[in-house]
Amino acid sequence: MALILSGSVTGTRNIELALPDYYNNEKSASGTIHIGAIEDKRIFLEDSGEPSTPSVDGDLDSTSKEKLYTLIGRQRNTWGHAMGDVSLPDGGTVQEEIRRLMTRRLESRGYKVVNDSNSSKKDDYR
Repeated sequence: MALILSGSVTGTRNIELALPDYYNNEKSASGTIHIGAIEDKRIFLEDSGEPSTPSVDGDLDSTSKEKLYTLIGRQRNTWGHAMGDVSLPDGGTVQEEIRRLMTRRLESRGYKVVNDSNSSKKDDYR
């Protein structure tokens, strides 16, 4: 009964990442920026004991790369044991979220973020 009343952290929890509303700066910059490829170079382990090491709940060999790209962490219990995955909702990937948050942050400073690397002017940032 105590386990039921205390809540369970097993399974996958989906969360959305967002910048706080107050996270806006004065538009003090200008220029055009192209954000290149964002690579997810995390190395996952199966059931890591270290909270800072990416790990999965279940069999790592049967977990697809697409699934790994959606994982952002693990739920932990009071004793620090990993219990379940924390994932992005609706198949969003870590790379897409990093790009979205970087774009929003750069645009709040006054930069124009473009998709085409050739559209940036010579003196602009890449």
